[in-house]
Order: sequence, then structure tokens, then C-alpha cells
Amino acid sequence: MSSRHGRNGSLTAPAAAPAGNPTWTLLGLELRPIPAEEFRESYQTRYRGGLAVTDVRPDSPAAGQGIHPGDVLVGMHIWETISLANVEYILGRPDVQNLTPVKFFILRGQETLYGYMPLAMKKGTEQR
Repeated sequence: MSSRHGRNGSLTAPAAAPAGNPTWTLLGLELRPIPAEEFRESYQTRYRGGLAVTDVRPDSPAAGQGIHPGDVLVGMHIWETISLANVEYILGRPDVQNLTPVKFFILRGQETLYGYMPLAMKKGTEQR
């Protein structure tokens, strides 16, 4: 598994999460792309890639679903999440509020888990 960041109980907002970042604002996640080769070597899965969770905002939809640093986001709704652009596409869709709660898929170790994450916040507002 890729290295875990922020695992020492620290779930505070990272300085690198810019205001207006929809992934941080709507989900409460900071994500890092995993290079394709690293992903293939680390995970025996049918997924083509994913995004490492590097931070989770306390009291966010992601925290409420038990997502934590070290997990790998591999899909949302019907789309894969190989790149940050994939997540931005999903969250930027005009019908995103109709998709809530959004089904998500994560890898934790070699296990694939899923859940349903509400998108309670409106775009453009940030909870810190």
C-alpha cells in the first residue's frame, strides 16, 4: 500500500487545499494521483487507477463515511477516478445534486469498499 499521510490522528485542513477546491469543499477530501505503475504494483484489482486520500476534513461527508488517509478513491457513481480531472468532472456536473448521495468506491489495502456520500454543501462554500 502506498504511504499513509496524516495518520497520527491529524485531520486538520492542509495548507495546500485551496479555497474553492470542490473536492475539499463538497467531499472533505484532499487527493493525490497515484502513478499508473505504482498503482498496478500496489493493488491487485480490476480498477485502472485511483487517487490516494492524503487528508480528510473533520465533520465532512467523507469523514462521516469513514474514509481516512491511506484509502484510495477508485470510483464515484458510474465513473472511475484515476485523475483529479475525473473528480472535478463529476463534481462539476450540472446534475451533481441529483446524484446525491453519490456512491463511491475505495481501496483499503487489497479490499474494495463502497458507500454513499451525501453532498450536503453548496459549491462555493467552504467549511473549515
